[in-house]
Amino acid sequence: MDEASLRSQIAQNIRIYRAKHNITQEQLANMCNTTQQYINQIENEKVTISVYTLLKIADSFNVEANDLVYARALNKSLR
Repeated sequence: MDEASLRSQIAQNIRIYRAKHNITQEQLANMCNTTQQYINQIENEKVTISVYTLLKIADSFNVEANDLVYARALNKSLR
């Protein structure tokens, strides 16, 4: 998987988890101690997410970081 594909997959998974949990970008940013602008840039594939933020987002959704990285996360039932 190349960097652009990885960035796209992570962005898609974050959007899906955020929608399923009915959380705004601003709420997620507050939960992860970052900005809404950074979450927006991640979801719109403008930046590569930091490992720290990936872990914080995964923790916010009570999933493992791998669930945000791989397409199989889309097939898992959300917790």
